[in-house]
Amino acid sequence: MLTDEEIRPYVLNLQETLMKDSFVERKSFMRTFIKEIRIDYPKAEVEYTIPLRIPNNTPP
Repeated sequence: MLTDEEIRPYVLNLQETLMKDSFVERKSFMRTFIKEIRIDYPKAEVEYTIPLRIPNNTPP
């Protein structure tokens, strides 16, 4: 289980990437780590992978 402090650099990196890219680039990027989206209205469940840790603790 990751702590908020450990995951924060990844979240910030993801936000930056999603804000600057075009729609097509964002969609392509998200497909690299989202495995499945299940909808059971009104709920949605997303299955995804997170990147492996990098030794110097910087996001990919």
